This record gives sequence, structure tokens and C-alpha cells, in this order.
Amino acid sequence: MKKRIVQVLIFILFINISLFSVPQMIENPFPSVENLNNFKADDYTKYSQNFLDNTQISLITITPGKEVFSWFGHSAIRISNPDIEDRLFDTGVFSYTDTFAQDLVQGKLYFGAYQSYAEGTINAYERENRIVSTLPLTLTNLEKAETIEFINYHSKWENHIYLYDYYLDNCATRLRDIINKNTDDDLKTWASDIGEGTTFRKLTTHYMTRNFLINFVFNYLEGPSIDYPINRYEASFIPEKL
Repeated sequence: MKKRIVQVLIFILFINISLFSVPQMIENPFPSVENLNNFKADDYTKYSQNFLDNTQISLITITPGKEVFSWFGHSAIRISNPDIEDRLFDTGVFSYTDTFAQDLVQGKLYFGAYQSYAEGTINAYERENRIVSTLPLTLTNLEKAETIEFINYHSKWENHIYLYDYYLDNCATRLRDIINKNTDDDLKTWASDIGEGTTFRKLTTHYMTRNFLINFVFNYLEGPSIDYPINRYEASFIPEKL
């Protein structure tokens, strides 16, 4: 019970902390778009044409779970090839460090990017009765190589931590940024012109109706800055919207 209460408190904080002024002044250890735009792999030729021809990169979406932190669902990227064991790239792993309490008070919440074996991770979600859907991405061989190299780069221990923002920088938006980079910003241009007919607040509270208290506290703490109409690109902070 005590653990559950702590989880709920942290959950409320990590949503509301995104709108405090403090995080905006803190340097992000690994800014998503900036690193994507500046990233240059050392060598793409190490991937044979046959390997890339047989490689499929897919967006994985996991439906919400029962635990507080899983209410909004989850996103990952799967790299599949018959010659290797499938890997899952995930940027939604909570980073609990020795300075966690101090960081939280200062408005800092860190998450990490990791890779895991896809089959085992997906089986774990399915054991929780969560639906796992796969959307194959249409990429050229060069885009596949660039995506794999960037994922490996972001997963390195010295690069894996980033400053979390519930609305602007989370497990879904980081993958959206990768996909957008592969479309030369066409995804952002297209999705930004489509109104979603909702706001950050409405979209968030839609997933919080299972608990009246958390929903009430969230709406009490959040200010008007999340009440403007958002477009489809902005709405993709929710995994099921990506």
C-alpha cells in the first residue's frame, strides 16, 4: 500500500513537473531533435545490402496497463532481421538514481534509452493482458542504417539519459522524432496542420478516469497552459496517437 502511494505521488509530480518553469532552464543531457539533426554515423557500409534488405524496422504500440505508470500506454521501436535476435528500443525507462529526491525537488526527472530482446519484452507486456500492435515503417536501406546507428548511439551508457517532459519529451515523442527525421520533416509538416480537436489536459484526463483522486489532483495542480487546442503532431505524446 505504501509503495502504491509513493508511485501515485511521483506520478502526479512527473506530469506536473513538466509545466514548472524550472525544467526549462535545465540543460537536457541528450536533446532529441538536436542530436538527430547533428548525428553522423562513422560507417554505414558495415551493413550489407542483403542485411538491410531483410531488416524490418517497426513502431510498437502497447495499450495502457493497470499500474499507474502504464496508464498512458507505451511505445518502442523493433528491429527485426532473420539473422539476429530482434531488438526493442525503448526510451521510457525510469532512471532512479541516488540523487532522485534532490533532482525531483529541483524539477528534474530523468528517463533512459535502452535496448532489450524484443520477444521477451513483448511477452511480458502480453502477460499483463496488454495489446501489442506493430506498424512496419517504410524505409530505404540508408534510412534503416541511419536509424539503427542512431539507436545504438542513443543507447550507449554515456548517451542514454535524457531530461523527461511528460508532454514534450517522452517515450513516444522521441520515437516520433526519429520517424520524422526519416521523412525529412514531412511528418511534422503534415501532422501539424491537422487539428486534434482536444487539448493536453483533455487528452491526459481521458486516460486518468479510472482514479478520481488522481484525476482531481492533476486538474487542480495544472494551470491553463495545457488548455490550448493541439494538433496531431503535439498529440503524439500519447503512444496510441503516434
